[in-house]
Amino acid sequence: MNFEYYYGTQADQFSFIRIPRILLLDEAFSALSLSAKVLYSVLLDRMGLSMKNKWLDEENKVYIIYQITEIQSDLGFSKKKAMDYLTELEKIGLIEKKKRGFGLPNIIYVKSFMAHQSSQRSNEMGTSQEKDAVHRSIERGTPEVMNKHLRGAETDTSEVPNNGLQEVPKTVPLYNKTYMNYNNQSNMKSNHIKSDSDRIRCDQKEQTINAYAELVKKNIDFDVLLHTYSREQDLVEEIYQLILETVQTEKDMIRIAGEYYPAGFVKGKLLKLNYSHIEYVLECMDKNTTKVRNIKQYLLAALFNAPSTIGSYYKAAVNHDMPQYAN
Repeated sequence: MNFEYYYGTQADQFSFIRIPRILLLDEAFSALSLSAKVLYSVLLDRMGLSMKNKWLDEENKVYIIYQITEIQSDLGFSKKKAMDYLTELEKIGLIEKKKRGFGLPNIIYVKSFMAHQSSQRSNEMGTSQEKDAVHRSIERGTPEVMNKHLRGAETDTSEVPNNGLQEVPKTVPLYNKTYMNYNNQSNMKSNHIKSDSDRIRCDQKEQTINAYAELVKKNIDFDVLLHTYSREQDLVEEIYQLILETVQTEKDMIRIAGEYYPAGFVKGKLLKLNYSHIEYVLECMDKNTTKVRNIKQYLLAALFNAPSTIGSYYKAAVNHDMPQYAN
Protein backbone atom coordinates (compact mmCIF):
# COMPACT_ATOMS: atom_id res chain seq x y z
CA MET A 1 0.00 0.00 0.00
CA ASN A 2 1.17 3.49 -0.80
CA PHE A 3 0.40 6.20 1.73
CA GLU A 4 0.69 9.93 1.14
CA TYR A 5 2.93 12.30 3.10
CA TYR A 6 1.55 14.98 5.39
CA TYR A 7 2.22 18.53 4.26
CA GLY A 8 2.10 21.66 6.39
CA THR A 9 -0.67 21.45 8.97
CA GLN A 10 -2.65 18.65 7.33
CA ALA A 11 -2.34 16.45 10.43
CA ASP A 12 -4.43 18.95 12.38
CA GLN A 13 -7.57 17.91 10.48
CA PHE A 14 -7.73 14.58 12.32
CA SER A 15 -8.70 13.70 15.86
CA PHE A 16 -6.44 11.36 17.81
CA ILE A 17 -6.64 9.09 20.83
CA ARG A 18 -3.87 10.21 23.18
CA ILE A 19 -2.33 7.87 25.75
CA PRO A 20 -1.31 9.68 28.97
CA ARG A 21 2.48 9.61 29.31
CA ILE A 22 2.26 8.59 32.97
CA LEU A 23 0.57 5.30 32.01
CA LEU A 24 3.57 4.35 29.88
CA LEU A 25 6.42 5.59 32.08
CA ASP A 26 5.24 5.45 35.70
CA GLU A 27 6.10 2.26 37.56
CA ALA A 28 2.73 2.34 39.34
CA PHE A 29 1.03 1.36 36.06
CA SER A 30 3.65 -1.15 34.88
CA ALA A 31 1.31 -4.07 35.68
CA LEU A 32 -1.17 -2.87 33.05
CA SER A 33 -0.91 -4.41 29.59
CA LEU A 34 -0.43 -2.04 26.67
CA SER A 35 -3.87 -2.97 25.32
CA ALA A 36 -5.46 -2.06 28.66
CA LYS A 37 -3.72 1.32 28.51
CA VAL A 38 -5.02 1.88 24.98
CA LEU A 39 -8.52 0.94 26.13
CA TYR A 40 -8.28 3.39 29.04
CA SER A 41 -7.30 6.13 26.60
CA VAL A 42 -10.35 5.36 24.48
CA LEU A 43 -12.54 5.49 27.59
CA LEU A 44 -11.03 8.88 28.46
CA ASP A 45 -11.82 10.11 24.95
CA ARG A 46 -15.45 9.04 25.33
CA MET A 47 -15.63 11.02 28.58
CA GLY A 48 -15.64 14.19 26.49
CA LEU A 49 -18.80 13.04 24.72
CA SER A 50 -20.44 12.17 28.05
CA MET A 51 -19.65 15.62 29.41
CA LYS A 52 -21.17 17.27 26.33
CA ASN A 53 -24.30 15.14 26.76
CA LYS A 54 -24.26 15.90 30.50
CA TRP A 55 -24.26 12.26 31.52
CA LEU A 56 -23.89 12.91 35.23
CA ASP A 57 -25.16 10.85 38.13
CA GLU A 58 -26.80 12.10 41.32
CA GLU A 59 -23.38 12.98 42.77
CA ASN A 60 -22.42 14.97 39.64
CA LYS A 61 -19.91 12.31 38.57
CA VAL A 62 -19.43 11.83 34.83
CA TYR A 63 -20.04 8.32 33.49
CA ILE A 64 -19.91 6.58 30.12
CA ILE A 65 -21.74 3.65 28.55
CA TYR A 66 -19.42 1.49 26.48
CA GLN A 67 -20.59 -2.05 25.87
CA ILE A 68 -18.40 -5.09 25.24
CA THR A 69 -19.69 -5.37 21.67
CA GLU A 70 -18.63 -1.77 20.99
CA ILE A 71 -15.14 -2.40 22.37
CA GLN A 72 -14.88 -5.47 20.14
CA SER A 73 -16.00 -3.48 17.12
CA ASP A 74 -13.87 -0.37 17.77
CA LEU A 75 -10.62 -2.02 18.90
CA GLY A 76 -10.80 -5.44 17.25
CA PHE A 77 -10.58 -7.34 20.55
CA SER A 78 -12.26 -10.68 21.13
CA LYS A 79 -14.99 -10.70 23.74
CA LYS A 80 -12.69 -12.43 26.27
CA LYS A 81 -9.85 -9.97 25.71
CA ALA A 82 -12.17 -6.97 25.98
CA MET A 83 -13.46 -8.25 29.32
CA ASP A 84 -9.91 -9.06 30.52
CA TYR A 85 -8.66 -5.53 29.77
CA LEU A 86 -11.64 -3.97 31.54
CA THR A 87 -10.89 -6.21 34.53
CA GLU A 88 -7.26 -5.01 34.54
CA LEU A 89 -8.39 -1.39 34.68
CA GLU A 90 -10.97 -2.17 37.34
CA LYS A 91 -8.48 -4.01 39.57
CA ILE A 92 -5.95 -1.18 39.50
CA GLY A 93 -8.73 1.32 40.21
CA LEU A 94 -8.80 3.33 36.96
CA ILE A 95 -12.44 2.45 36.25
CA GLU A 96 -15.48 1.46 38.27
CA LYS A 97 -18.47 -0.40 36.85
CA LYS A 98 -22.03 -0.07 38.13
CA LYS A 99 -24.93 -2.34 37.15
CA ARG A 100 -28.30 -0.70 36.51
CA GLY A 101 -30.57 -3.71 36.06
CA PHE A 102 -33.64 -3.88 33.80
CA GLY A 103 -31.38 -5.18 31.03
CA LEU A 104 -29.67 -1.80 30.72
CA PRO A 105 -25.94 -1.67 29.92
CA ASN A 106 -23.52 -1.09 32.78
CA ILE A 107 -22.34 2.40 33.69
CA ILE A 108 -18.57 2.93 33.70
CA TYR A 109 -16.92 5.61 35.80
CA VAL A 110 -13.50 6.49 34.38
CA LYS A 111 -11.26 7.56 37.24
CA SER A 112 -8.44 10.09 37.03
CA PHE A 113 -4.93 8.75 36.53
CA MET A 114 -3.73 12.07 37.99
CA ALA A 115 -4.66 10.97 41.53
CA HIS A 116 -1.48 8.91 41.80
CA GLN A 117 0.63 11.81 40.59
CA SER A 118 -1.19 14.25 42.88
CA SER A 119 -0.54 11.99 45.89
CA GLN A 120 3.18 11.91 45.15
CA ARG A 121 3.33 15.68 44.70
CA SER A 122 1.38 16.28 47.93
CA ASN A 123 3.87 14.10 49.78
CA GLU A 124 6.86 15.92 48.34
CA MET A 125 5.33 19.37 48.83
CA GLY A 126 4.23 18.61 52.39
CA THR A 127 7.69 17.48 53.42
CA SER A 128 9.36 20.41 51.67
CA GLN A 129 7.03 22.99 53.24
CA GLU A 130 7.58 21.62 56.75
CA LYS A 131 11.34 21.74 56.33
CA ASP A 132 11.19 25.29 54.97
CA ALA A 133 9.11 26.38 57.96
CA VAL A 134 11.68 24.91 60.35
CA HIS A 135 14.55 26.62 58.56
CA ARG A 136 12.77 30.00 58.57
CA SER A 137 12.03 29.68 62.29
CA ILE A 138 15.65 28.89 63.04
CA GLU A 139 16.92 31.76 60.90
CA ARG A 140 14.53 34.35 62.44
CA GLY A 141 13.96 32.93 65.94
CA THR A 142 15.68 33.31 69.31
CA PRO A 143 18.23 30.82 70.68
CA GLU A 144 15.36 29.19 72.64
CA VAL A 145 13.40 28.63 69.38
CA MET A 146 16.50 27.28 67.72
CA ASN A 147 17.09 24.85 70.56
CA LYS A 148 13.47 23.70 70.45
CA HIS A 149 13.67 22.83 66.73
CA LEU A 150 17.07 21.27 67.11
CA ARG A 151 15.87 19.06 69.97
CA GLY A 152 12.93 17.97 67.84
CA ALA A 153 15.26 17.25 64.98
CA GLU A 154 17.13 14.72 67.09
CA THR A 155 14.03 12.50 67.18
CA ASP A 156 12.36 13.48 63.94
CA THR A 157 14.33 15.60 61.50
CA SER A 158 11.37 16.32 59.26
CA GLU A 159 8.78 16.99 62.02
CA VAL A 160 6.07 15.94 59.57
CA PRO A 161 3.00 14.63 61.49
CA ASN A 162 1.66 11.18 60.68
CA ASN A 163 -1.43 12.70 59.08
CA GLY A 164 0.41 15.62 57.54
CA LEU A 165 -0.36 14.71 53.93
CA GLN A 166 -3.41 16.39 52.49
CA GLU A 167 -6.04 13.94 51.37
CA VAL A 168 -6.37 13.64 47.61
CA PRO A 169 -9.87 14.83 46.66
CA LYS A 170 -12.27 12.17 45.44
CA THR A 171 -12.84 14.01 42.16
CA VAL A 172 -9.59 15.00 40.48
CA PRO A 173 -9.72 17.04 37.25
CA LEU A 174 -9.10 14.98 34.13
CA TYR A 175 -7.04 17.70 32.51
CA ASN A 176 -3.48 18.91 32.96
CA LYS A 177 -1.88 22.13 31.71
CA THR A 178 -1.60 20.84 28.16
CA TYR A 179 -5.25 19.81 28.17
CA MET A 180 -6.29 23.19 29.57
CA ASN A 181 -4.68 24.87 26.57
CA TYR A 182 -6.80 22.69 24.30
CA ASN A 183 -10.12 23.12 26.14
CA ASN A 184 -11.14 26.30 27.89
CA GLN A 185 -11.41 25.63 31.61
CA SER A 186 -14.59 27.64 32.04
CA ASN A 187 -16.33 25.48 29.45
CA MET A 188 -15.20 22.35 31.23
CA LYS A 189 -16.61 23.58 34.52
CA SER A 190 -19.95 24.51 33.00
CA ASN A 191 -20.45 20.90 31.93
CA HIS A 192 -20.57 19.86 35.59
CA ILE A 193 -23.48 22.20 36.40
CA LYS A 194 -26.71 20.31 36.19
CA SER A 195 -29.83 22.48 36.13
CA ASP A 196 -33.33 21.34 37.01
CA SER A 197 -34.25 21.17 33.33
CA ASP A 198 -31.24 18.92 32.68
CA ARG A 199 -32.32 16.62 35.50
CA ILE A 200 -35.84 16.46 34.08
CA ARG A 201 -34.45 15.55 30.65
CA CYS A 202 -32.27 12.84 32.22
CA ASP A 203 -35.25 11.45 34.14
CA GLN A 204 -37.35 11.45 30.98
CA LYS A 205 -34.59 9.68 29.08
CA GLU A 206 -34.29 7.08 31.84
CA GLN A 207 -38.04 6.49 31.67
CA THR A 208 -37.84 6.10 27.90
CA ILE A 209 -35.03 3.57 28.24
CA ASN A 210 -36.99 1.57 30.79
CA ALA A 211 -40.11 1.62 28.60
CA TYR A 212 -38.16 0.39 25.55
CA ALA A 213 -36.42 -2.25 27.68
CA GLU A 214 -39.73 -3.69 28.85
CA LEU A 215 -41.22 -3.56 25.33
CA VAL A 216 -38.28 -5.33 23.67
CA LYS A 217 -38.13 -7.99 26.39
CA LYS A 218 -41.84 -8.65 26.00
CA ASN A 219 -41.69 -8.78 22.19
CA ILE A 220 -38.87 -11.34 22.05
CA ASP A 221 -39.83 -13.31 25.19
CA PHE A 222 -36.43 -12.52 26.64
CA ASP A 223 -36.73 -14.69 29.75
CA VAL A 224 -37.89 -17.69 27.71
CA LEU A 225 -34.95 -17.22 25.33
CA LEU A 226 -32.51 -17.20 28.25
CA HIS A 227 -34.04 -20.43 29.57
CA THR A 228 -34.21 -22.16 26.18
CA TYR A 229 -30.73 -21.13 25.08
CA SER A 230 -29.00 -21.48 28.44
CA ARG A 231 -25.63 -22.08 26.74
CA GLU A 232 -26.02 -18.99 24.59
CA GLN A 233 -27.17 -16.57 27.28
CA ASP A 234 -24.35 -14.11 26.55
CA LEU A 235 -25.30 -13.98 22.87
CA VAL A 236 -29.00 -13.59 23.72
CA GLU A 237 -28.09 -10.73 26.07
CA GLU A 238 -25.95 -9.08 23.37
CA ILE A 239 -28.78 -9.32 20.84
CA TYR A 240 -31.21 -7.78 23.31
CA GLN A 241 -28.78 -4.96 24.17
CA LEU A 242 -28.14 -4.27 20.47
CA ILE A 243 -31.86 -3.97 19.74
CA LEU A 244 -32.35 -1.70 22.76
CA GLU A 245 -29.38 0.48 21.80
CA THR A 246 -30.48 0.83 18.17
CA VAL A 247 -34.10 1.75 18.86
CA GLN A 248 -32.90 4.55 21.16
CA THR A 249 -30.43 6.13 18.76
CA GLU A 250 -30.89 9.79 17.94
CA LYS A 251 -29.26 9.46 14.52
CA ASP A 252 -31.29 10.26 11.42
CA MET A 253 -29.77 7.39 9.42
CA ILE A 254 -28.55 3.95 10.50
CA ARG A 255 -25.98 1.91 8.60
CA ILE A 256 -27.00 -1.68 7.84
CA ALA A 257 -24.71 -3.95 5.77
CA GLY A 258 -23.05 -0.96 4.12
CA GLU A 259 -26.30 0.83 3.29
CA TYR A 260 -27.94 3.71 5.17
CA TYR A 261 -31.61 3.52 6.08
CA PRO A 262 -33.90 6.05 7.82
CA ALA A 263 -33.69 5.51 11.57
CA GLY A 264 -37.48 5.34 11.91
CA PHE A 265 -37.66 2.51 9.36
CA VAL A 266 -34.94 0.50 11.14
CA LYS A 267 -36.49 1.04 14.57
CA GLY A 268 -39.90 -0.06 13.26
CA LYS A 269 -38.49 -3.36 11.97
CA LEU A 270 -36.53 -4.07 15.15
CA LEU A 271 -39.55 -3.39 17.37
CA LYS A 272 -41.53 -6.00 15.40
CA LEU A 273 -39.03 -8.77 16.14
CA ASN A 274 -40.39 -11.70 18.14
CA TYR A 275 -39.13 -14.93 19.68
CA SER A 276 -39.05 -16.74 16.31
CA HIS A 277 -36.92 -14.05 14.72
CA ILE A 278 -34.32 -14.20 17.50
CA GLU A 279 -34.33 -17.99 17.33
CA TYR A 280 -33.74 -17.71 13.59
CA VAL A 281 -30.79 -15.33 14.08
CA LEU A 282 -29.28 -17.64 16.73
CA GLU A 283 -29.59 -20.57 14.33
CA CYS A 284 -27.91 -18.57 11.54
CA MET A 285 -25.09 -17.63 13.90
CA ASP A 286 -24.64 -21.28 14.90
CA LYS A 287 -24.40 -22.43 11.28
CA ASN A 288 -22.10 -19.64 10.14
CA THR A 289 -18.57 -20.90 9.43
CA THR A 290 -16.98 -17.74 8.02
CA LYS A 291 -14.97 -15.28 10.11
CA VAL A 292 -17.03 -12.30 11.23
CA ARG A 293 -14.90 -9.16 11.43
CA ASN A 294 -17.55 -6.84 12.86
CA ILE A 295 -19.90 -8.90 15.02
CA LYS A 296 -22.05 -5.90 15.91
CA GLN A 297 -22.77 -4.99 12.29
CA TYR A 298 -23.30 -8.66 11.42
CA LEU A 299 -25.88 -9.11 14.18
CA LEU A 300 -27.62 -5.85 13.34
CA ALA A 301 -27.93 -6.85 9.68
CA ALA A 302 -29.24 -10.28 10.63
CA LEU A 303 -31.87 -8.78 12.95
CA PHE A 304 -32.88 -6.15 10.39
CA ASN A 305 -33.33 -8.75 7.63
CA ALA A 306 -34.88 -11.47 9.84
CA PRO A 307 -38.56 -10.57 9.15
CA SER A 308 -37.87 -10.55 5.39
CA THR A 309 -35.79 -13.73 5.13
CA ILE A 310 -37.12 -16.07 7.83
CA GLY A 311 -39.90 -17.48 5.64
CA SER A 312 -37.60 -18.23 2.69
CA TYR A 313 -34.97 -19.71 5.01
CA TYR A 314 -37.29 -22.28 6.58
CA LYS A 315 -38.96 -23.07 3.27
CA ALA A 316 -35.56 -23.85 1.74
CA ALA A 317 -34.75 -26.01 4.77
CA VAL A 318 -37.99 -27.97 4.34
CA ASN A 319 -37.36 -28.42 0.61
CA HIS A 320 -33.91 -29.78 1.42
CA ASP A 321 -34.90 -32.11 4.24
CA MET A 322 -38.27 -33.21 2.81
CA PRO A 323 -38.15 -32.81 -0.96
CA GLN A 324 -41.48 -34.67 -1.31
CA TYR A 325 -43.20 -31.56 0.09
CA ALA A 326 -41.43 -29.15 -2.23
CA ASN A 327 -43.58 -27.37 -4.79
